[in-house]
Amino acid sequence: MRRLLLATLALALLLLLQPLSPACSFFMCARNGVVLAGNNEDYLDPDTHMWFVPAEEGRLGCVFFGFGNGFPQGGMNEKGLFFDGAATPKQKIAGRTGQTFSGNLIDETLRTCATVEEAIALWKRHDVPSFMAAAQLQFADATGDSVIIEGDHFVRKSDDYQITTNFYQHGLERSEYTCPRYSVIDSMLAGDVTPSVDLFERILARVRQEGRVSTLYSNIYDLKKRTVTLYHFHDYQHSVEIDLAAELAKGAHNVKIADLFPESFAWEQYKKRAQAQATKR
Repeated sequence: MRRLLLATLALALLLLLQPLSPACSFFMCARNGVVLAGNNEDYLDPDTHMWFVPAEEGRLGCVFFGFGNGFPQGGMNEKGLFFDGAATPKQKIAGRTGQTFSGNLIDETLRTCATVEEAIALWKRHDVPSFMAAAQLQFADATGDSVIIEGDHFVRKSDDYQITTNFYQHGLERSEYTCPRYSVIDSMLAGDVTPSVDLFERILARVRQEGRVSTLYSNIYDLKKRTVTLYHFHDYQHSVEIDLAAELAKGAHNVKIADLFPESFAWEQYKKRAQAQATKR
């Protein structure tokens, strides 16, 4: 319980800080028999991790990505259900069911749901978690289905791809979307180009963040093959491929993302600046 409280408080702080700068881009595309999802995790904290949670009776195995506080920022389960989240402007959450989930509803979704439809049903059965007043989530699955959850609103995909950045799409026409990162991703996914790791890598590189808020890690998920191509600190020259089934077979374990990649001067300098800023706060 104490760990959950600390994680919830840490996420609340994260959500308060993130809107200070444009950040976080993720998207999926299902086309020509391929279903991929990609994301850039843009934030301030260099302490990035991935952790593996094996299946138990009635519960699915997963990989999660995030920070040292242990609150999942993104991930995929063994059925190919993907999620990621982004900070957003604050909104009022109106729709309540009176059924409050006692744990982490994001974790519960990946541990118990195989599809977007199942995820939507789970979220509709429960009160919207309070942190969703300043956040949104996207779920996508191996069938090519996708949804963005924006507080009380469920935005279903209307094309064979769906994109999330840091604004709410419900109630807007596509012509009213003004986020430049959204526009870049949209232009690169349009047409009949088959989704590939190479294409998604180029997209992630185009919309990466550098500076105080930086792209700390990037992922390309193959939702059918259950693999993840992982990049560190907006360096798209080096990657690590993760086979989810093989990692889950090793049992529960946590990996510091930076330990998987070559050291770089830029990364070391970024860590020093981030640690100095954290000391001042």
